[in-house]
Amino acid sequence: MQLIIMLILLIINSVEYSAGTTKEISMADKAPEEQITDQLPGRIDGFHEDEAIGVRIHAEYDTENQYYKTTIVFTNKTMNSMDIVADCGLFISKDHFEAGTDCPAVESMLVKKNSSETQIMYLPGEFFNKLDEDISVKYRQGQTVKVINIQMKETKSVQAGNPADLQK
Repeated sequence: MQLIIMLILLIINSVEYSAGTTKEISMADKAPEEQITDQLPGRIDGFHEDEAIGVRIHAEYDTENQYYKTTIVFTNKTMNSMDIVADCGLFISKDHFEAGTDCPAVESMLVKKNSSETQIMYLPGEFFNKLDEDISVKYRQGQTVKVINIQMKETKSVQAGNPADLQK
């Protein structure tokens, strides 16, 4: 719970918008109190899709700053717009949008029909310290609200000079 509150406060104070459809959230100045760097994978990836949305998550650990640079791509596969619903300021959740969590505001991000939105976040190492826990994304299209779960897995680092690997 303290991690969620810390993430909310950090996000509220450090949101930056860049050109296009990328939203970047910086938490680089905030190091976690407890160091767990020996147990953290260097690169983590996950992908899941259903009939309406595809979500790809890629996270690389920065050992110097002790955070994961996390890129999330939300792809709307339908002819209707949808909203990605935030969980206490984040568009991904580790507690699967558990009821009873007090959040200061409800947010959402519009993903237009047949398009993608990218969000870049800098998350503390403990966010991904248990790979056996799925990451959830909640979306709303019309009156229907759904949650999809993404299984994250440690992956090998991309070799320099092979940019095609980033598209996988």
